Amino acid sequence: MVSDTATLPKRRSFIIVLIVFLAIVAAGIAGWNLYKYEFIKGKVKHSVYEKTNGLYTIRYDTMNLDEASGYLYLSNLQIVPDTAKFMQLVRDKKNPPLLVSLTIPALKITGVKTPAALLGKKLNGRKLEISNASVLFYYAEAHPDTSSDNIAVKQALYQQLLGDLKEIQADTVEVTHVSFAFVNILSNKKIVEGSDISVHLQDVLIDSLHSNDSSRFFFAKQVQAEGGKALVKNKAGTYFYTFQGFSFNNEGGLLSVQSVQIEPQLSEDRFAAFSKFQNDRFNVRLQRLSLQQVNLKRLMLQQIVAERLEIETADCRIYRDRSYPRDQRNRVGQFPQQLLMKMPLTVSIKKLVVKDAFIEYKEKNPKSDYSGRVQFTHAHAIISNISNDAVQIKSDNHCVLDFNGQFLDMAPAQIRLNMFLNDPRGRFLYSGSMNGFEAGKLNGLIEPMVLAKIEKGRVNKLNFNFAGHNHGSDGTVTLLYDDLKLTLLKKDSTDGKLEKKKLASFVANIIVKNANPQRNQPVRVATVHYERNTNFSFFNLMWKSVFAGVKQTAGM
Repeated sequence: MVSDTATLPKRRSFIIVLIVFLAIVAAGIAGWNLYKYEFIKGKVKHSVYEKTNGLYTIRYDTMNLDEASGYLYLSNLQIVPDTAKFMQLVRDKKNPPLLVSLTIPALKITGVKTPAALLGKKLNGRKLEISNASVLFYYAEAHPDTSSDNIAVKQALYQQLLGDLKEIQADTVEVTHVSFAFVNILSNKKIVEGSDISVHLQDVLIDSLHSNDSSRFFFAKQVQAEGGKALVKNKAGTYFYTFQGFSFNNEGGLLSVQSVQIEPQLSEDRFAAFSKFQNDRFNVRLQRLSLQQVNLKRLMLQQIVAERLEIETADCRIYRDRSYPRDQRNRVGQFPQQLLMKMPLTVSIKKLVVKDAFIEYKEKNPKSDYSGRVQFTHAHAIISNISNDAVQIKSDNHCVLDFNGQFLDMAPAQIRLNMFLNDPRGRFLYSGSMNGFEAGKLNGLIEPMVLAKIEKGRVNKLNFNFAGHNHGSDGTVTLLYDDLKLTLLKKDSTDGKLEKKKLASFVANIIVKNANPQRNQPVRVATVHYERNTNFSFFNLMWKSVFAGVKQTAGM
């Protein structure tokens, strides 16, 4: 039997060995964790720097990685761009279109299958969460490097996202409360700003087998996006374009926006002075827009193809000051259907419906120093086949507008406009009609614009029918009216008020035919051949053609 005193050194030796072993294990674990974090940090930084040709570096404050539970957490993750290098690429005309600066306060991934990622080059996870991120896009005119060593330019999107991996898969991706801005790298001015953007992706899978899966949108089975507000400024700073309350759901392909506004930043007088030439000032507000049955596959190719666009209400106000000179620009090729064909992206919408609109055109006449207004209230419009898609145009090359509204809130008016798509002559057809009203109600329009006043008379009916093209239009106008009497006006040089030109008014009422038809006479139908001044717009051509027929009917 061994005494207790003999076994004591052995016990002490075992305890010492155990302690040393545990210390080595602890040191090994600590060393592995330290090496693991440093290896990952170094590998990621090197890969990001190398893959982007030195344009980006990556930083973060802390990382928590637990392989056993598949948990990864990063705090204050930053992708930092080299703006100086980007500027040099811009000067050398070798730059990509965008440079991105990204800050993510917290990034969390759960359910990461680390062994699969290491052994099979597959990154699989259960959930990715990003919140309160901010993104800054620096942009310039793109001059991408298409040399043979720049493989990313020639790769498909899924290949660029995968990098050296074979597969990226996640059950859920949640990105919430993101803000973003687009900055002109040359001027350092923010042109686009957005806030409170959230994106939810379900069943994300990026690999070569599913790259063309039509049931997925941006590699996800389900995509939902919501946004609070986005602001776009035009180059001159004269307009803000504001988008509020948008949402997107790939199920059914529905994109909706609560409101869109084109808001001028200068008053009417200041805008006219800033423009130096006659120019239309727009103030537009659209409410509750929905783009329905969007073709998601075409959208991935940056093409807007949808069945229907609905606008619940619209308020459109246009102002022009004719006190300023006109520019000398030739506007041939600037008809709406021609501008549609020149858009940089493919658009094809089968039907656009505006349910209730207010439309006003206001013009200041330097001869009277007053402004006249043309208004349509409670207007309803349907535009069919809005398309610059070559395949769609081959089957149907007509874009058709049907418009109904109350003219000056007193008479129903109908207009039909048929525009030939991709037509070299810019051909279009337009026709319309207006029901009866008391002619004196036009005085708010014609006194400042024409320097004339209707003393009495009634308009019974107006019909017109025209065929137009780049350089003019031909058609007929029928204006039925009774008992017309006019007064011509002039601006008083002392107080600026409009006063009667007695002799001229007397002569005018002798010349002007006071009715159509006149007693025991057939209805006069004006045949119009109007030659366009190509310095003027599409709608000026339409209006002047109809007005030429009205003047001819009245004997002016």
